[in-house]
Amino acid sequence: PILSSRIGLKIYQSLKTVFPNIPLSLKAPNDIWLGVGKLLGMLIEIESSGTSTQYFIGVGLNVFAKPAGLGITTASLAESTMVSREHWNRLCHLFHVGFSEIGKDPSRENLLEIEKKQILEALNLHPHEKYSSMDSHGNLVRE
Repeated sequence: PILSSRIGLKIYQSLKTVFPNIPLSLKAPNDIWLGVGKLLGMLIEIESSGTSTQYFIGVGLNVFAKPAGLGITTASLAESTMVSREHWNRLCHLFHVGFSEIGKDPSRENLLEIEKKQILEALNLHPHEKYSSMDSHGNLVRE
């Protein structure tokens, strides 16, 4: 769970930087919510062959529209804020910078204390789930 937690934190922080006035939260294990609706889901795949390891990060972000009929409440950025080309360019740049930073040390086995604190804060903004702690491997304890 550490890689997923680190990537989720970078995505959350990037969105909060570009759109600071919208109510975002993390939802374990791999979603970002806007208010009471799912805004983003991510999928992480790891492929290893010999000494080579590749990481594939898929991000589904509802920018201008949101899917219906999924059995959960969904949200889109455009229903909460203006999304300009400048916003989009900045967000993509921050994703790139954040993922590149993680890529320098993708197999790190422990979360840093500051990462645990930031992840817990973002998770506990979610309207339906609360966590009391997180260990250095990204395992969560519910309140």
